[in-house]
Order: sequence, then structure tokens, then C-alpha cells
Amino acid sequence: MPRKRNQDFIRLVGERLRSLRLSAGLTQDALAAAVGLQPAAISRMENGAIGTSLTTLGDLADVLGVSPGALVGEHAPGAPSDEEERLLGVWRSLDAEHRATLRATIRWAAADQAQMAEVAARAAAEVQAAAVAAAMAPPTEGGPELARPVPAPPPRGGR
Repeated sequence: MPRKRNQDFIRLVGERLRSLRLSAGLTQDALAAAVGLQPAAISRMENGAIGTSLTTLGDLADVLGVSPGALVGEHAPGAPSDEEERLLGVWRSLDAEHRATLRATIRWAAADQAQMAEVAARAAAEVQAAAVAAAMAPPTEGGPELARPVPAPPPRGGR
């Protein structure tokens, strides 16, 4: 069975390589040139026809802006996702001015999200309080603005 497991692993690495390459917006030619390989080698790796050395795996990961573990499908609990790895690669490529702009944007988005969550929580509490108050109030006729108690039904059997 080890041979089958190895083939499955090579296929998995190839699928991850293709997915990460496409997400990074790279062609096979561009990726091959960046790591010093022939485009056909990238194609064969992506199709699961050949494996690669650990050194080449590391080079591919560097160019794609991910960890080598991302290429082999490993995700430790709390480890950055592929998207987070790509964003970190973009962050590292930014100059100081653009990093400052991005920091300010992220802080604004976080503050806005927190404020919206607070508003939503307050609104939910108000709705819940109103629902409890309505459930505990005696029934009324004509809606809350009239607030008249509903008359008791007439006794049965007599005039």
C-alpha cells in the first residue's frame, strides 16, 4: 500500500500547487521561471505525474507566498489559512507608506464591525424586552395605541 499512498500524496501536492498558483495569478511559465524549472515540470507536478524535492517544494512555497505545509495540505490548529498566508505575502511586499494605509484601513474596519455588533446587540435586547413585555401584558383591543382591555365574553346560556 505505500506506493498508492505516495501516489495520492503526489496528487494532493499537485492539486494544491495548481490551486495556489492560480490564486496567486501566476502562469505555469511564470512559476517555473521563478523557481528555475521548465514549465513542463510544473505541469507534470500539478497533474500528479511527478513529485518534487523538499528544496523545490520550499522554493515553490516561497514564490507562492505560503508555507511549505500549505502545499502538502497540512493545517495545524490555529495555523494561518492559505488566504492568510497569501495576504501575509502581499503585506511583506508593501512599502512603509502602503503598510500604514492598510493598518489604518484594518483598524477602521475592525472598529466599524465592533460598533455594528454593539448596535445589533442593543437592538436585539430591545426587541427581546419588548417581546417579553408584550407577552406579559393583558390582551388589548385595537392595538397598543388604544390599549383597552379586551372585554370578557358574555356568559353562556342566558339573555
